[in-house]
Amino acid sequence: MKKYLMILTLFIFTACKEDYGSQFFAKDALAPVSESKEENSPNDDLENEVPEEYTKPEKPESVDDGDNDGTDTKDQPTQPEAPEIPEVPEVPEDLKDPVDLNDPLPGSKEEQEITDTITVEEDKNVSCSPLSEKDKSGTKGIVGNVRVMKSELKNKNSLRNKLYNYLNPDYSTELPIKVFMDNIDVPERRFDKGFKTIAQTILSHEDKDLLEWFNVNLETDLMLTTPEEEGHYELMLLSDDGSALSISDATGKIDKENFLYSPRTHGPKAVCTKEKNKNALINFKFGNKYKVKINYFQGPRYVIALQLYWRKVPDVQVEEFKKASLCGSSMYVKSGRDRKLDKDGFKLIAPKYFNLPGSSVNQCNETIIDTFKLSHHPSDISKIKIMIDDIEYTGGFETLVDTDKDEVSIKLNQGLTQYQKHIIEVTYSYEKEQETEEE
Repeated sequence: MKKYLMILTLFIFTACKEDYGSQFFAKDALAPVSESKEENSPNDDLENEVPEEYTKPEKPESVDDGDNDGTDTKDQPTQPEAPEIPEVPEVPEDLKDPVDLNDPLPGSKEEQEITDTITVEEDKNVSCSPLSEKDKSGTKGIVGNVRVMKSELKNKNSLRNKLYNYLNPDYSTELPIKVFMDNIDVPERRFDKGFKTIAQTILSHEDKDLLEWFNVNLETDLMLTTPEEEGHYELMLLSDDGSALSISDATGKIDKENFLYSPRTHGPKAVCTKEKNKNALINFKFGNKYKVKINYFQGPRYVIALQLYWRKVPDVQVEEFKKASLCGSSMYVKSGRDRKLDKDGFKLIAPKYFNLPGSSVNQCNETIIDTFKLSHHPSDISKIKIMIDDIEYTGGFETLVDTDKDEVSIKLNQGLTQYQKHIIEVTYSYEKEQETEEE
């Protein structure tokens, strides 16, 4: 009878679990079943049919049987309740950040190409070859200054039409411009081209291009070298407008003031030694410096010109040429007459025969920049590319690395000079570190 009662109780408890949950089942409630094991018991098969999940239920909280005497009540701990999970608000679709698997990881590095640009401004107080369209030798052995009429005298033609008034400090003012030239070679051309430098800058004053009414005064040491030969030479100065040439021997043996002289306004005019001038020729010797001064002024429009020629006179004709010359003060040289000058033996004096006088320093050859720093550390120094004025620099350069400051500098093998504007572009790659995105 006892066994049948226990089986009935088990079915009742099973039904209650399905209705009220497993938290109300006590482990001890099944103890009689689990502990009563008699041989050949008809309940053995029934006991084995109890689901495994109910064989070891969690201990429920203590249950009061109603007697309140503490003898039938057992502490039955309950299954702990699961913690509440806060609800996560859904992110709006327009704020969702798509994931790009190609994006670099924070802190990683990538190669990035960059171009550093360095600009060298032109020195407005230095003008190189202002009277020449060609500048190839780079020796610049002629130095000079520029003068203009004083403002209150600009409209007085009686003064500004004469070269010697530009040399008079009572009438004229010297501009803060140093002029350097290779040779004296300004072929006849229109005045509105101006006297451009190699940097294509025209001499200016008071924010206006100097196209008319100004004076240039030049000095040089003229020295004879091979392939020319020692002997007597005749000089010729072609100009538009007025000009004058003085020459003296460094030893003091020759001193000719205004040896060639044509001081007033005129068209292109070639002036040689004057007729019946016994000192018409200069006897050039190797090793001697012949100091030459040339004063030139540009008057009114429409043409400018300034060229210096020479020719060697055969020894047998020296006495004859002292009495007469190819050209006189009244001879004008127009376009197309240059071939006749060549035929008669006259040729332009080449740059190599001109040397800066005394302690003069050629600012056009003075280096103003040859080393500059890069903004980043190149990842591959061998791939640095340098462009100067849109032309690739192939003269070679060095890279200087300062490990203490983590800086890299470029040193050009040939520095840049100060007379014109330069733009240097250095292109290279460097490792750029990826920035971590801010939350």
